[in-house]
Amino acid sequence: MRKANTQANSKVPSKLDETAPRFTGDVIHGKAFVRLQMSCTTHIEFAYYGSSVGRLDLCAQCVSPDTTKDPELLKKFKIVLPVCKACIDRKKEIPKRNPKK
Repeated sequence: MRKANTQANSKVPSKLDETAPRFTGDVIHGKAFVRLQMSCTTHIEFAYYGSSVGRLDLCAQCVSPDTTKDPELLKKFKIVLPVCKACIDRKKEIPKRNPKK
């Protein structure tokens, strides 16, 4: 039986250089990127909605599937993320970027 290459399929990160602060060697290294200093109150990243990774109808604040995009903000911004009614009622910020000129 052929021995499997466990190093290439390992999900355990390893450091190439002990002085370097970044880990390498994970199977998703170089494929998935996340913003640093995120917290539980941070909305879903813009890159998530720009990819084909997951559902695009989830609330950017609480991940509820019942969402809408503000039509007034869509007139002013190129990118407006979907937000549910509950988050709008709680006066949470609607994530948006790239103002239209």
